[in-house]
Amino acid sequence: METVIVNSSSDGVVSSVPRGGEVVTEVHLKRELGLFSATMIGVGATIGAGIFVLSGTILARAGPAALLAFIITGIFALLSAICYIELSTAIPKAGGGFNYVQESAGGVFGFTAGLLFWLAYVSAAAFYALGFAEFFKLATSPDDPEESFLGAAGVLLIAILIILLFMTINIFGAKSAARAENATTIFKLFTLVIFISVALTLVNPRAFENFAPQGFSPVIAGAAMSFIAFEGFDTIATAAEEMHEPEKTLPRAVILTFVSAIIIYSLIVILMAGIISTEDLKDAVDEGTEELLVFDVARTAIGGFGFWLLLVGGMVAACSALNAVIFASSRVMYAMGREKLLPLPIRRLHPRLAIPYYAILVSSFSAIVLCIIASTSEQVIELMAELASLAFRICFGLVFISLIVLRRKRPDMKRPFKIPFYPWLPIIGLASVIFFAGIIPLDAWLILLTVFVFGVFYYLIVVMKARSLSRMIEILKRDFRRILIK
Repeated sequence: METVIVNSSSDGVVSSVPRGGEVVTEVHLKRELGLFSATMIGVGATIGAGIFVLSGTILARAGPAALLAFIITGIFALLSAICYIELSTAIPKAGGGFNYVQESAGGVFGFTAGLLFWLAYVSAAAFYALGFAEFFKLATSPDDPEESFLGAAGVLLIAILIILLFMTINIFGAKSAARAENATTIFKLFTLVIFISVALTLVNPRAFENFAPQGFSPVIAGAAMSFIAFEGFDTIATAAEEMHEPEKTLPRAVILTFVSAIIIYSLIVILMAGIISTEDLKDAVDEGTEELLVFDVARTAIGGFGFWLLLVGGMVAACSALNAVIFASSRVMYAMGREKLLPLPIRRLHPRLAIPYYAILVSSFSAIVLCIIASTSEQVIELMAELASLAFRICFGLVFISLIVLRRKRPDMKRPFKIPFYPWLPIIGLASVIFFAGIIPLDAWLILLTVFVFGVFYYLIVVMKARSLSRMIEILKRDFRRILIK
C-alpha cells in the first residue's frame, strides 16, 4: 500500500521512505526562486495591463488629478505591503494571505479568506486576459479598433486562448513560470523605459493648470478601482515556500516591487496628462476607447515606432501579469487543499514536477468563466478591475485583522520583521478598506457576495459536514469565539 503525504520542506526532494510497514512518498514544493525571480513575479503582476488600461480610464474621468488617485492607492497599498512583510516572514508558506488568516483565526474566517484571495487572483487573471485581447484587437486595426475583424466574440476567444497558454506554462513548474515571468517583465520594463525617456521631453506643464476638471469625486472612484494596479506585491508571498531563504528574499522582493510600481505609475500618468489634448480625451470618452489612450500618447511622442513598441509592451505586460496571478491563485488553492478545506486533488502535487497541477487547471478555467461573465457587461474590463480591487481590499482587511490577532494571541511568535507604529498602521489600513470598498459599484459586489455565500455554505456543509441549521450556527459561534478569545 502506498500513501501520498503532501507537505512542505526546504530541500525540494521527492522521496519514498518506509514508515509503519508502508511506503510513504513525500512530495513538496521545490525552493527554486531567488530574489530576482521573486521580484519579477511581483513586478510582473503589478506592472501589468493595469498601467496601460487603468491610467487612461482614470485620466478620462479625473483629468490630471488621476495622479492623485494612484498616489492615494499607493499609500494604502504600502500599508498592506508593510503588514504583509511581517506576516510573510513569520509564516513563509505557500498561499500568502490565506495562511495568515488561517493561522490567526482558522475556521470560516480562514476558508473565506482563502476563497476571496483566490477570487481576487482569478478575477485579476480575467482582467489581464481581456486587456491582452483588447490590445490584440488594436493591433489588427491600429487607426480604428472598432473596424477590426475581431468583434466581442473574437476578443473573448483571444482572452481564453491566452489563459490556456499560461495555464500550460505553469503546469510545467515554478521554474518554467519564473523563466516566462523574467523574460516578459524585462521586455515590458525595457519598452516603458524607452517610452518614458522620450515622452518626458514633450510634457506640457500648462496641462496641469486645470488639475481636477471634474472635482475630486472621480479621484476617489479612481483610487477605489486602481487597487488592482498595486496588488502584485502579495503574489510574492504566495510563493514563499518556493524561495531560497524566504525570510530575507521575500521582504526585499516586496520593497523592490513596490518602489518600481510607484515610480513607473506616477511617470506614466504625468506623461499622459501632459501630452494628450483635452479634445482627444473627450473623443476617447465618446468612442469608449479611453483604455487605449496610452497608445495614442506613444504615437504622439515617438510616432509609429513608439505606438507599436508600447503596444507590444502592453501585450507582454498583460501576459506577465496573467502568468503571475495564475501562479498565485493556484498556490492559494493548494494551501487550502493542504488544510483539507478543498477536495483531495487540489492538494495533490505532480510527483516529478512538484507543482499543484489540479489547482492550476481549476484556477485557469475559473478565469475563463469570469471572462465569459464579463463579456456580457458594457464595461467589460472595468468590471473585472473593480471586482479584483474589491476582493483584494477585503482580503487585505482580513490580513490587517490577522496581524492584530496574532500579536495579541501569539506574542512569542518569531517575527524577523515587525511593523512600526503598531497598532495604528493596521487600524488605518482597515479603515481604508471599509471606505474604498463602499465606493465599488454594485455589479462587482454581486459577484463577490455570490461567491462568498456559496463559500460559507460549502465550508459548513462539505468541510464541517453540518446537516442542520442549529449545527451551522454552532460552528459559526465557535469560530467567532476563536478570534475574540485570547
